Amino acid sequence: MAEIVGIKETTEMLDLVVDLVSVIAEAKKNNGKIDIADLPLLFKLIPDLSPAFDGIGLIGKEFKDLSVEEAAALVAHVVARLNVTEEVAKEKLEASFGWLVATYKLVKAFV
Repeated sequence: MAEIVGIKETTEMLDLVVDLVSVIAEAKKNNGKIDIADLPLLFKLIPDLSPAFDGIGLIGKEFKDLSVEEAAALVAHVVARLNVTEEVAKEKLEASFGWLVATYKLVKAFV
């Protein structure tokens, strides 16, 4: 019987990416730049850190096993999180995957 992998870890890392980008956007909106005054904004990321990195080693498996239904679920997750259209969600998801893969490789290189 084939192992069911799912998308839990990918979704948790994706949540971190979405929140990180939101923090950066908020910091830029405050005074047009990111500086030490924006440090408190980083506290918004704390709830996402542990879930995102706890299972990072499984993200590669999840990508390899990604079904059409799971891809659609990731798109729906981004639509719900960002309140954007499906088309915009797909663009953001595609951009996020590059960051997800790079982060996964970086962590694997050090752990």
